[in-house]
Amino acid sequence: MQEIEYWLALHRVESIGPAHFRKLLDQIGSPGAVLRERPAALLAAGLSAQSVEQIGRISDLQRSVDNDLRWLESPSHHALTMLDDNYPILLKQIAQPPPLLFIKGDPDCLSRLQIAMVGSRNPTRTGRDTATAFARSFSASGVIVTSGMAAGIDAASHEGALQGSSPTIAVLGTGADQVYPARHRRLARRIAADGALISEFPLGTGALAQNFPRRNRIISGLSLGVLVVEANVRSGSLITARCAVEENREVFAIPGSIHSPLSKGCHQLLRQGAKLVESMEDVLEELGSLAQFQLFSGDDSDRAELPGHDDAQLRSDASLSPIEEQVVQQLDLQPVSIDAMVARSGIAAETLAATLIQLELKNIVRMEAGGYTLTPSALPADP
Repeated sequence: MQEIEYWLALHRVESIGPAHFRKLLDQIGSPGAVLRERPAALLAAGLSAQSVEQIGRISDLQRSVDNDLRWLESPSHHALTMLDDNYPILLKQIAQPPPLLFIKGDPDCLSRLQIAMVGSRNPTRTGRDTATAFARSFSASGVIVTSGMAAGIDAASHEGALQGSSPTIAVLGTGADQVYPARHRRLARRIAADGALISEFPLGTGALAQNFPRRNRIISGLSLGVLVVEANVRSGSLITARCAVEENREVFAIPGSIHSPLSKGCHQLLRQGAKLVESMEDVLEELGSLAQFQLFSGDDSDRAELPGHDDAQLRSDASLSPIEEQVVQQLDLQPVSIDAMVARSGIAAETLAATLIQLELKNIVRMEAGGYTLTPSALPADP
């Protein structure tokens, strides 16, 4: 068997969740070593007798693996292990990262700047329109919208993102070869064409209620923050928000009418410390600093793993686009607010906020109390 086949086989063993999978790798080594280990040693490592028995029936596992390999023959289908170099850094930082991800679409987009958008499956018309508009603006600004492809706010968020210029990512609560709800088949094809459908569940896994809360930690784990558009107090969206808090991500919420049940979940989040959002700029102003902290707070090896953010791009002498040059000319060592920059330059606020994120990632600007400043290293040298 090839190495990926061992990962696929161990991933198919029942009762081995992400935490136990990681524990087995730490104690025994590679998935191949686990599958070859003596039953007594597997029991000592904490596996159930049922799981040990399933490992012993390797021929049954091999048949499932053969089906997985046939699925992976498509150029747009991928399996990414947590030890792969291009496994998303942010996702690797959560408490229980999925050991294996099945991807339909472009795996590279998983490491790009993302904002999660979630909300009610039965939103108001206003909520649906709000989600679409926010997602379209995020996408136009270069931020990927990540959601769960559920009915309601999730679907509206994906639709809005597809109207912009960036891909969108759907995290599934089924296998990557399934579409739920079935009426989203066309939406799923459009998402996979430029973005990605991803799942931690084995191929063939149907829509099981217990799997959807599990996928929520991946939605928030891939993203710098979670925006909740509409939700009642028992909404699954609040599970995603709770995951975000546990993963040190930011939580944003859009307020609504005090008379609407679909505003109560958002208002609860706001009382608990979520950031109140009235426009996309409210989110983008936070994302730059969050990106600096989350993406580059690790060691140098973590920094090198992130596609598109190597040391050359982080130097203050990195080449700038015309719009970046225009923004830099508005700044010095004294903080300047976005409103002031809009007034001075005439650049649209959403374009300005997105450009500032890119400049922060290049270590050219930083956000301080009162606005944005140039970093000292970005100042022109004295003659």
